[in-house]
Amino acid sequence: MDTRRSIRHGNAPVSSSSAARRLCLACFMGYLVTAAGYRSPRIDFINLDTSPGLCPVGDNGGSSWPALGWVPASRLLCAFESSKIISRIPGTSWIGIGVLNSPNVCAVKEVMGSRKRYYSDCMTYRPRKVCGKPTFIRYHCCTGFEVEEKNPKGCQGVAPIENLATTAKHLYLKDYRNYFKKNKVVSDRLTHGGAYTVFAPENKAFNNLPQNTRSKFGAKSPAKNLLSYHMTEGRYYTNDLLNDMELPTLYANNATIKVNRYSNGVVTVNCARIIRPNQPATNGILHVIEKAIEPIDKSVGSVMEKVLFDPDLGEFVTALVLTDLANHLRGSTGAYTIFAPTDEAFRNAPKHLINRVLNDNKLVEKLLKYHILDRSICSSAVLGPITLTTLEGQKLNLSCDIHDRLTVNDIPVTSSDNVAYNGVIHHINKLLVPDSVKTVEDKLNDLGLFEFLEYAQAAGLTDILKQSSENYTILAPNAAAFQNMTSEQRRLLRSSKEAVKRVFNYHVIRGYVTTRNMVGENAFETFNSGSTVTAHSNAKVYSQTFGINSARIVSNDHAVSNGIVHVIDEVLWPPEGVLMDKIQEDPQMKTFLSLLKMTGLDRTLSSEGHHLTVFAPTDDAFDAMETSVLESLRLDVDKLKQFLRNHFTHTPTYLRTMDNKWRYRIKTMAGDWIEMKRKSRDEPVMINETIKVTASDIHAINGVLHKVDNVFSCSCIDDLIHKMLMF
Repeated sequence: MDTRRSIRHGNAPVSSSSAARRLCLACFMGYLVTAAGYRSPRIDFINLDTSPGLCPVGDNGGSSWPALGWVPASRLLCAFESSKIISRIPGTSWIGIGVLNSPNVCAVKEVMGSRKRYYSDCMTYRPRKVCGKPTFIRYHCCTGFEVEEKNPKGCQGVAPIENLATTAKHLYLKDYRNYFKKNKVVSDRLTHGGAYTVFAPENKAFNNLPQNTRSKFGAKSPAKNLLSYHMTEGRYYTNDLLNDMELPTLYANNATIKVNRYSNGVVTVNCARIIRPNQPATNGILHVIEKAIEPIDKSVGSVMEKVLFDPDLGEFVTALVLTDLANHLRGSTGAYTIFAPTDEAFRNAPKHLINRVLNDNKLVEKLLKYHILDRSICSSAVLGPITLTTLEGQKLNLSCDIHDRLTVNDIPVTSSDNVAYNGVIHHINKLLVPDSVKTVEDKLNDLGLFEFLEYAQAAGLTDILKQSSENYTILAPNAAAFQNMTSEQRRLLRSSKEAVKRVFNYHVIRGYVTTRNMVGENAFETFNSGSTVTAHSNAKVYSQTFGINSARIVSNDHAVSNGIVHVIDEVLWPPEGVLMDKIQEDPQMKTFLSLLKMTGLDRTLSSEGHHLTVFAPTDDAFDAMETSVLESLRLDVDKLKQFLRNHFTHTPTYLRTMDNKWRYRIKTMAGDWIEMKRKSRDEPVMINETIKVTASDIHAINGVLHKVDNVFSCSCIDDLIHKMLMF
């Protein structure tokens, strides 16, 4: 029968010509073809006016046409039906896209270049890619329905339902049928018995079966035949299959099947994915699964026993028995996934790491827990990147490569899906090392902070970096921070060992300081002879920026066994001198200096007991003031003092850490508010819209100083100005 049908572009019918046939066939083969007949696997746009036989594809299953003209090829799929194409896809009747709005039409997402499919009634979430490979959507009649020959609009015909044996035949499960036809008891069950739920392996599942497994499918005793292990009494649709459910089978001793259900819609039995679900039969339900499954021997069936008797996991077992984890993993409750490092993984791990960890039971436990999840994760359940929390508390990144191999932290799993009654085991040939067992030195290497590591070792910090009974907080400048040092700073570090020690001891805080401890402004004492650094946070609506002095924390809270590492974008230099020293040394602040001395505020700025921010007006700023206002202030010391205090804040405020385009409001020591903003990193900070910061973040022992090109207005002198205006 010729199944070609005309397809409408809006109201205009377009004939399904030979060009459309050619286009559609190529589309099914993974290509798109232009009207001129060229084929390409990489076409970005298609012109609907000249390319018949194409229909839109959408995750919502809609069938409305876009406007004519050029449209993205990624949104198109062939609509032309070819009986030849349909006949090559056993057990499925693919339908034209023009009937999508009709009843009983379901979608199936297929991985490009493969026959791997995810059906709509078993996939609640359809990823755009599966293991890095693109997918497209086909449409078919939902289970139990078919296209009526006299009424081809949709799937309105009710498909006949037959027994399980015949249903397997209609699904082209040739190898499965060949086995059950050889066993009369199993064959009778599938033909006349029931009701049963059958998990039937697809044909290719039998291709590479080990000989001992293959022989179990031919066992004469039904109780010992693996076919019986693929059957359970009763009807179980996929919606009835709950996570961690155990189904008793018809195999000896009612050996159970372990069900796992995942949030992406994948359902597995003993880690075999159900690839074609819910096929109804008169005497039960049939699910097609991707591989044959074998019984779990509960006498040696926990994940711990599986590991214990695995010849490739001797070192892992040795480490396990040093902790309480061995008994924990033997438990009958709970479900686990173990990424078990092989003996090769231990041999290839750094010797200093293995020796240090295995001599500390707490570190051993942390290392092992990082390899264990508190749920069963089968390899076929991972369709793309996911992040899961381990028993150790840190996260693992799971994914799969284009060969459908499971990976963990980018390490390929070498042997997967060893199923136990309380979980599943996957082998890996590389140790997973959590930060909690690493030293500061290990973490600095991981982060690529080699220049800082070299300077820190030269400063005599090796013991702190490698091992210590105390915790330390390391402020580690990144590579860009070293590149941005001045030539004078570079010269000093090259020529003076004492300078190296002084500078890099200033990057170490005794104790454990996380960004959670950085509320407002906090001063923390460093290793540099009691010098402090100021940790601060700039809170915004949706995020928060943390800083140390004028450096931004660009990567924070890397917790390791002997401390925590924060990566910063500037090398910190220990301050020399107090704020008053900075003002006295600057030839542009003579007026400001004289006014400070007149009010006694010079003593405040000379005290190391304070930690302030000073916005210091230059001489030009004072010259721009009304002479009469300045002279009146000189005659009223109290007013002058308040006026100057309006240029101070109680806590250090570093402008380099400000985010662009955000407004920051700070209260001065005189009680007024100032508002700061910067449009971009290349532009100066502006205060109260018109006042420019001409030099910023001049660090002193007791605070930070910024030079400004104008004085701040102050409510404290409003009455003074008012009186002057009256005269």
